[in-house]
Amino acid sequence: MATFGLIRAQFISMVPMMFNLGFSSNRMIRQCRTVFGGAYRRQTMLQDINEIVGRKTKQYFVERLERTVIPHRSDMVETYLRSASRYRVFGNATYVNIKTNEERMAPMSMYSDRLQTLDTWEEMYGEEVEKENMYEGEVFMGINFTSIEHQAGSPY
Repeated sequence: MATFGLIRAQFISMVPMMFNLGFSSNRMIRQCRTVFGGAYRRQTMLQDINEIVGRKTKQYFVERLERTVIPHRSDMVETYLRSASRYRVFGNATYVNIKTNEERMAPMSMYSDRLQTLDTWEEMYGEEVEKENMYEGEVFMGINFTSIEHQAGSPY
């Protein structure tokens, strides 16, 4: 018998694919219950679905934001973060291999208490992201931001 954490992790990994196939939230939940049984609460499933689907739908807008402008609340996903911070920013760090000129992207996320421009977030956390994922012989090129989450109930 699989544990709740394992079931939840498998379901969360399936949500983007089901979203891309046009599944509604109810259909995703029915599919999960068919595959995994009833160990995963509907309310928790809906929170997970809304968080993931929200990130995917807002990605279009965040990727097109001007990097010197503070994002508007309509560009963010309202969610319940697992941290006391107000914001969580997602993106892909880009690295280039000096010898082969091959580009590599690594997913990243960071928490912040202050709403800032994308450039400011990159300045604040870029060095940390660079050290975290960079391999020998690579150069850090920057961060392509994909999503911003806001702690539901917190002021902007």
